[in-house]
Amino acid sequence: MKTIQSIALLTAIVATPAVLADVEIQVPSSVDILAVNEAKPDLDGSLFSSHKTLTVPDGKNQIVFQYQLAFDKGNDREFVDSDAIIATFSATDAALMFDMPKYHNTREAKKGLEHLDWKLVDENQNVISVKQDKLIKDGMQIGRKFPQEAKEYNKKGGIAALAIGMTTSVDAQAVTLPAKIDTNAANTAEEMLYFWYEKADSETKQKFKDYVNK
Repeated sequence: MKTIQSIALLTAIVATPAVLADVEIQVPSSVDILAVNEAKPDLDGSLFSSHKTLTVPDGKNQIVFQYQLAFDKGNDREFVDSDAIIATFSATDAALMFDMPKYHNTREAKKGLEHLDWKLVDENQNVISVKQDKLIKDGMQIGRKFPQEAKEYNKKGGIAALAIGMTTSVDAQAVTLPAKIDTNAANTAEEMLYFWYEKADSETKQKFKDYVNK
């Protein structure tokens, strides 16, 4: 029974990837997240909140967003939007926020949004390194499918391209079992225990030894 338990423990230690932490991004109401890692965004926060929270896994991530501003003009409000920005960045177990430029009027905003000067910063105001580009689509802009556009952009290898599958800092390592195991060995728990032990790294082997010696 001890041997069977040992196999289960060692298998779990070797086959299970490290637990990943998360990166939380505070998103102001003026920033509209359009896609995250080629998928539709899922943000926390109510409709009328001054900001919402976007959670992404540790490692390399990609977002598509638009900066949307409104200015009072008499009794009316005039809206000015940036181009869709596609950006790739790396962060680990961090709380980030957008640092967006301020404009006094529509004329100033239209000029500034041509080359949007924005940043992602952490809690200590350290600037996160970002690769960015404009996600341009000719023709009608209504009904754009930004996750699909991001996927096509990545396939073309743009400046801010992301290789999906690299969005986390820790990759699960697949363990390949022997193609053919001797019949007698397959029925022997000790043989399987030896197999998994040989697959383990030195730290895992030590943990296993500590367990066996209890």
